Amino acid sequence: MYFSLLFTILVTVPGYQSEKIPELLPLTTLTGDEDAPRFSPDGKSLLFQYSENRSTHLYKIDLKSNHIEQLTDSGTYNAFATWSSDGASVFYNSNQDGKTGFWSMDLRNKLTQKLTIPLQSLDYAYGIDCNLHDGTFLFNGIKQGQSFVFAWQKEMEIPQKITTNGDEFAPRWTKNGHQLVYHTGQQDTIRIIDWKTKNVKTLEGIRGWHPTLSPDGNWVLYISEDTLSGCYNTWLTEVNNVKNTKQLTFGGADSYADWSPDGKQIALARNPTNNQLYRVDIQTNRVEQITNEAAHNRFYILQNEELAFISTDNLRIKNIQTNVIKKLTDYPISLVIQPQWSPDGKHIALLRGERLDYQQGFSKSIWIISTTGDTTFQIKHPGSVEYFIWAKDGKSLIISSQEEKGKAPQLWQASLLHNQATRLSNLPHAIFPSDITISGDTILCWSPQNGNNYLGQWLVETQQFQPIQSIQGVFPSWSPDGKTIAFFKKINGKDYLYVHDIANNNSRQLLQTSVLPGKLDWKIDADASWLYYNNVPGNFGIYLLEIEPYLK
Repeated sequence: MYFSLLFTILVTVPGYQSEKIPELLPLTTLTGDEDAPRFSPDGKSLLFQYSENRSTHLYKIDLKSNHIEQLTDSGTYNAFATWSSDGASVFYNSNQDGKTGFWSMDLRNKLTQKLTIPLQSLDYAYGIDCNLHDGTFLFNGIKQGQSFVFAWQKEMEIPQKITTNGDEFAPRWTKNGHQLVYHTGQQDTIRIIDWKTKNVKTLEGIRGWHPTLSPDGNWVLYISEDTLSGCYNTWLTEVNNVKNTKQLTFGGADSYADWSPDGKQIALARNPTNNQLYRVDIQTNRVEQITNEAAHNRFYILQNEELAFISTDNLRIKNIQTNVIKKLTDYPISLVIQPQWSPDGKHIALLRGERLDYQQGFSKSIWIISTTGDTTFQIKHPGSVEYFIWAKDGKSLIISSQEEKGKAPQLWQASLLHNQATRLSNLPHAIFPSDITISGDTILCWSPQNGNNYLGQWLVETQQFQPIQSIQGVFPSWSPDGKTIAFFKKINGKDYLYVHDIANNNSRQLLQTSVLPGKLDWKIDADASWLYYNNVPGNFGIYLLEIEPYLK
């Protein structure tokens, strides 16, 4: 999928009987990347690494005062820190002597010392975690291109190889030191080892990386891909019942997460603009709205002086002149996707996604919300909707819906007046609507066929799909004069913005974008033509491109 969502928390937490929506607490707002948070043994502080200007250093934040202290200043790489059992020291990777190795720091006097772990038999070693009870270190060792998990204690002559397949990564101890967890590289499988018996447990059907176990060992926290949005988010699975799997976050670029010692909080790193740290308090039952809303959301649509956007998975409208924000939906356990203004600006249509289960993913239905917030109703349609657009008269929606599992999504027209859907297409391949002509006689579409996405037109009068000169791309949009089509095209894994002159059958590449293809919108004024686009990873804002120079 090309669209994505701001994340919220949807999780039943161990020790709590009811499903709650925890409060999201932003911890840090530094300008660079913050990552790899680790709670101190007493839960009062958090270690993290901060990268800026090609250097990475360790920092510590006091969770009560929010005071941040820089710990390292030597070398250019100090990362992936872990605590000693008494919280007086930290262990980490560093190149402060010119060669990357494992180091310790006494937090009382900031003195550092290189750990004398015998690594001569390894090509490289990285990542470190300390057993808070017996002082055993875990780390990744690379030998001849293979990655293994090793354990080492000070009395050992050589580290002990714990795993044997050669594709194991990111080992972590439980807080009680009785188990360790890691993920494999090829299948992203999560495995747990009992430290006493050395028995290995595989979490069947679960894919993820950077796993960490809850303090009681009953739950595993990890990063995995959300099949709805294609984003890397934080998930939670019960160790002895993998069907009890919950997606904690949505639409982000999460990297690491960690449990507090009491199991009541989670610290995680995610990427709204740069990686930042967040703390999830799972004892509260409300979501704290993050400031600078539009910068943290991928879906926003302009209409006159109002901006509609998604924040904490619900729809809001912001008056650009007054900055007044009005919340239009309140769906505690579902997702709001792809909001679109009606032609008259009085309603917004949106997809509401609700997870069926971990394997089946989401079922998506269409809802109509009035901008006053006093009317909301669901549009009847077959199956699960993928994409939709408004008809120009605002009396119906053109939707792409998968009527039955396994069948290609087809075009339907859903009447708002009669609240029923009529099939338009019956093709062997999928077809997705993206725009419609002013006259309403042609629907601009794209269709996945043989591994490529082709642009085409659905002719309403003849009920036929007509390819547009074999142009490949997605999310096409007509210019207001009907002479040009803008669209996205992927070349060698990179996304580009294109325009196509219909009369001359000529396509022109405008620019490479960091954009995930999304809604395009044209604006014509007396001086120039402009093209809006959004869904920008790394800077979730609305971009305005003056397109006239590219068309000359």
